[in-house]
Amino acid sequence: EALLEKSEALFTEWQQFDSIGGALEHQHTQNFIAALIQKIKSLSLDKKDLNSVLNDLDKRLIQADPKRLQKEMQNVKSSINELKSELTQLQNNLSFFSNSSAENPLFKNVEKQIEKSQKKLDQSQAEYIRLKQLKNKIERQDEKDESPELDADSSEENQD
Repeated sequence: EALLEKSEALFTEWQQFDSIGGALEHQHTQNFIAALIQKIKSLSLDKKDLNSVLNDLDKRLIQADPKRLQKEMQNVKSSINELKSELTQLQNNLSFFSNSSAENPLFKNVEKQIEKSQKKLDQSQAEYIRLKQLKNKIERQDEKDESPELDADSSEENQD
């Protein structure tokens, strides 16, 4: 928890620097993020805590950069499509073993690959759902932020 607060404070401080604009600023921000993530990974945290901190940091970074969210969603969607294709290919390969014994090493290898691919696919789909929920949350927040402005405008018009 303290680590997350510290990393958020560092990121907030980073964002307060004067903007230099363009690709150079984007590159510096990416380098900062990479260094921050590397530093967090170097700490001796158990896997669950590390993933939690990295996910929370990633969520914060994505909220700060909508383009990053869109890019992340595209990457995950692409990964899902590749994994589905790989899984289909492996299942087709498995059909060639219909007359073979389950003890066949090649058969076992293909089954293991199918299990791994399915696990990766499930993880990628969960990540895509998480990103989509985050996107929806951001959009709802943006709508809320715009609503008071609209209400204020309409109440001013009614007073005239």
